[in-house]
Amino acid sequence: AAKEDKELTSMLSKLGKAVDKIMPPDLAKAVRYVPLPASFFANAVLEDFVRSGRIDLARTLAREASLPLDEALVAPYAALVAIAKELECKHLDPALEFVAAHREALERQGAALPFLLHQRRFLQLLQAQRVQDAIQHARAHFPQFYAARGAEVRSLMGCLAFLKRGLGASPYRHLVADSHWPALAHCFWREACDALGVPHDRPLAVAVDAGVQGLPTLHKFSNVMQARLPDWADAPALPLEIDLGSGYHFHSVFMCPVSREQSSRDNPPMRLQCGHVVCEQ
Repeated sequence: AAKEDKELTSMLSKLGKAVDKIMPPDLAKAVRYVPLPASFFANAVLEDFVRSGRIDLARTLAREASLPLDEALVAPYAALVAIAKELECKHLDPALEFVAAHREALERQGAALPFLLHQRRFLQLLQAQRVQDAIQHARAHFPQFYAARGAEVRSLMGCLAFLKRGLGASPYRHLVADSHWPALAHCFWREACDALGVPHDRPLAVAVDAGVQGLPTLHKFSNVMQARLPDWADAPALPLEIDLGSGYHFHSVFMCPVSREQSSRDNPPMRLQCGHVVCEQ
């Protein structure tokens, strides 16, 4: 009986922890309340619709919520959406026209898009048995890419030896896989936005993703430090560092090795004659 009572007591003591693991965590302890006007969230959703190419949804939301919608902001995204839809249907002409019109900007940023589009056009011509057109296209466009992508160009030329068998049954069948088209559309969206000088990142998606990555760490910290640091949410900065990865490093940050404070416009970093860098104050 004593043994059974001991086992029962042990199971009851573990019940609370088991329930806590199953139940959703109380995230209220890991976040701080920031009062914001309702229009802030509506505009964030509106901008997210525009930057993700859902222009019709953006216009509908703006109309029904009585929000201002800058058509100058919408215009470049609307044009890119139209081209991206053509790419989804494997129509390359609009994208190739865009590349030709913005060649200098794409070259300055070292974009891969021009080569990838001409690569797809070459393979399309081969699959359509338009061999002479494919060779002519290669002679016209591939020399400019050969210095940086010589190995890829040589692989494309190797496809010519397997036309009778069909590229789908050749060692180069990976080049004609359908999976290349979604990757091409994604590459087009990012590099075309860069060429036009408009952001391709969606602030709402970035904020949500950063929150998803940071909340578990903050929740664990709040549970551990609640007794020692009950008002940490009111602090001007987070009480611990959360690494979100290099994709979320949008600007450089300097932390003074003396004051242990982050630099700012009022307290910028200064380089001493000895080579050390500290905050000015």
